[in-house]
Amino acid sequence: MALLDLSMVTKALTSLVQAHISTSPAWTFGQAPKVTGQPPDKLEPGTLGVYLYHVTEDGYLKNVAGLGHDPVPVRLVPMAVSLHYQVTAVGAGTGEQPTFQEQVLVGCAAKALHDHPVVDDATVLARKAPQPPLEVLKAVGLDGEGNTLRISLQPVTAPEASGYWNSGSLATRLSLYYQVSAVLLEPERPKSMSGRVLRYGVQSFAGSAPRLDGAQNTVHVEVPGLPPQDLVARPAEVPIDGRVTVTGYNLRGDVDSRLVLQHARWSGPVEVDDTWTVTGTDDELSATVREAAGTQAVVPGTYTARVRVIRRRSLPDGTTRDFPVLSNGTPFSIAARIDALTFAADIGTLTGYTFRSPGPPLPPFPPDAVQLSVGDTVLTERTSTGALDPGQFRVESASTVTFRLPAGLGGGSAVSLRLVVLGAESPPRWIEP
Repeated sequence: MALLDLSMVTKALTSLVQAHISTSPAWTFGQAPKVTGQPPDKLEPGTLGVYLYHVTEDGYLKNVAGLGHDPVPVRLVPMAVSLHYQVTAVGAGTGEQPTFQEQVLVGCAAKALHDHPVVDDATVLARKAPQPPLEVLKAVGLDGEGNTLRISLQPVTAPEASGYWNSGSLATRLSLYYQVSAVLLEPERPKSMSGRVLRYGVQSFAGSAPRLDGAQNTVHVEVPGLPPQDLVARPAEVPIDGRVTVTGYNLRGDVDSRLVLQHARWSGPVEVDDTWTVTGTDDELSATVREAAGTQAVVPGTYTARVRVIRRRSLPDGTTRDFPVLSNGTPFSIAARIDALTFAADIGTLTGYTFRSPGPPLPPFPPDAVQLSVGDTVLTERTSTGALDPGQFRVESASTVTFRLPAGLGGGSAVSLRLVVLGAESPPRWIEP
């Protein structure tokens, strides 16, 4: 059912969270807390807020075709939106009790929304007697129309979370950030109808939809004193400018097969361009990872790969039509590229791409984004200027990292140098101190 009143969704979430907290063994502060949709700066003591602070249009349902031949057909289809919520609390009492109460409230809210990631007509929560069980959607009038609310916790880092608060007036508070999708806004009624269909065309497809089994890449390893060898990493952990291969079946289309990537820091999925040199067969598709995919900068981290297969069919009138079919997703990691490793005495320099965020629209990397180790020693990052102490490293720029070998590192035998950026590890290097 499409709706115009977004507060109905907020009321459904607040009633769900309140019912869960009232029966939670973690809530030991007496009467059940008040759960409201008010913003954080208007919360009363002992209150949990589920505040709708942003609305975005759902990109997957944005281009649904409209009905009839009205001048603005987009008005005739429901607008699919994603609702973004901030969950925070204000504790009551004296001393440390307000702080502890806030943490209990936020923890209970996280548990409630984690246990009910999909809210539909079948979502029912028990409440303390004599209250009857809570039918979440029925309580706000959203039941009986096939409504489904999908709730997901957003991966907001600590530096990003501080941006949601005005440092000039409010201190950063413990908060959770959720996305609820897809909510349909009520469309206009059509004033015209499409013409009668006089010919039918049935497009049949031999075989099933494209399916991915995984992603892999080849890692070339050169250990001093040993012959070089190539190892297969599965799932793939490929550096930028390396070659990644996704495997599966039905990956060859009649017209084309295209690689589609998705990343948590991007606004949506992106189809890679010709610079990625995508080639493949029915069983696998390979591409060279580049520093950019379309207009999006590629940074180290975990990505989801899909294959869009274009199939062409003949229509009854003799023309042809292309049908895109999208595969399932498979995860893989893109690692920072190491171009060179040089030494001046015990000071080493790594050059490559990329050890810092390239900038907006991508947020900055978190403080612990880069990890560097030599042998068994994990080096410590130094953010200030000045000479490095033994066992320290510093990210000088997006393309340069300097480090100083740890004290007491024995010579005569090779030790590994490992670089991890945003959880993705670059191919290892070996050095002989």
